[in-house]
Amino acid sequence: FKKKQHQSQKRYEINQEFFDSPAVKNSYWAGFIAADGHLSKDNGLRISLSSKDESIVHNFVDHVGYDGKTRRHNGCSLDHEYITVDIWGVERWHNCLAKNWNIPRRRKTLTIGPPKNLSYKNSLAYIWGLIDGDGWVSKKGYLGFCGTRPLVLWVRNILGDIPKNRVNIRTNGGSQVNYRCQWAKRDTESIIEELKLVTEIDWGLKRKIG
Repeated sequence: FKKKQHQSQKRYEINQEFFDSPAVKNSYWAGFIAADGHLSKDNGLRISLSSKDESIVHNFVDHVGYDGKTRRHNGCSLDHEYITVDIWGVERWHNCLAKNWNIPRRRKTLTIGPPKNLSYKNSLAYIWGLIDGDGWVSKKGYLGFCGTRPLVLWVRNILGDIPKNRVNIRTNGGSQVNYRCQWAKRDTESIIEELKLVTEIDWGLKRKIG
């Protein structure tokens, strides 16, 4: 089901029902949006990434049936190129992201909580999206991401076979609401193996989960 969207006389097609019911594919993208998407007050969605991660943007627009344009542009540093997609008129997405994955429309970074009532498999897909969106696998082998304390604790509990004393959770910089969660190097491989139980995901960032 697709509808024509318009903003500033732009028109394109989009699958308005993409986030209606949690599944592996949309749970991954919900996690990605939770980490690195921008939900605007006028019912828009923006995803803007370094051009080195261009494949993720193309995968997203393909999955949601968007046939509009993406744009390339330089950031503050003129030698750093970005690729951005702006999608307007997706109030239904906003409502479903809030209902199904507990992603708020406003002040997402400061207020987002964990999803509720997701299946284990959809939870893993959401976590994979979180890590691809705003996480890291360092050269030394540490895996981590940032989020609110409730979200961080939820992720730790989903990946619950690892002893809690091997998960480093602390405030991120001087923030009192944003936390940094990082697993010990020896646990990174087992976490990646657990996430890859979601075999349907074949579009993730190779430099992170793979």
